[in-house]
Amino acid sequence: KENAMFAYLGFLAVLGTNRWLRFGTITRPLLGLTLIGPLFGVVILVFLCGGVDTLFNIYRLLVSKASMLPYAIATGDGPWYRYLVDLLLMSPIVFCLAGGAVFKLRLRDEAPLYLVVFVAGTYLVMCNVRYGMNLRYTNMWDMPLRYLALLSIFDLASFFRHKGLISVLAVTLLCAVDIRQYYIFFVEHDLYELVTSGLLQALQILK
Repeated sequence: KENAMFAYLGFLAVLGTNRWLRFGTITRPLLGLTLIGPLFGVVILVFLCGGVDTLFNIYRLLVSKASMLPYAIATGDGPWYRYLVDLLLMSPIVFCLAGGAVFKLRLRDEAPLYLVVFVAGTYLVMCNVRYGMNLRYTNMWDMPLRYLALLSIFDLASFFRHKGLISVLAVTLLCAVDIRQYYIFFVEHDLYELVTSGLLQALQILK
């Protein structure tokens, strides 16, 4: 799948920035697995397709047709910040809290920095795919964004006496809002393709 390539490039970005951000130690086994894993996946794809030529022809056909389909042209393009708009429409509170956490990160915050680099690396690639922008590719960002949102909640709750209770209530509210968003998009409006126009209509921004 195409989003597997996006994720792989994100992990390469993490490995590339580890020299300065120092998430951990890069070992030879890690580098070996980083190369062997994708190669093994390619071998499986070649086997399932029946040969290298068939796999190449399928990929070439996919790329050529994607740039010609009227639906892809109408819904799969946009400015580099399109994913930011879509994420804000889909899960506004999580998006805002995660964004706030990014601006408070320090070099010693290894886990959040790791996730931010992964998201940034994949975003850089995904926002440059012409006629191939779709919110479903961003499902790999769900955990990083919610982790960052949780950090913001803990940070805000620290200003209160009962910070544990405040954190629990805030997380509960956040879950309730996301469940409501899910109901709006997938139950009330039965969306399948999460394109911007569909999200705007579901939220009654566009009539």
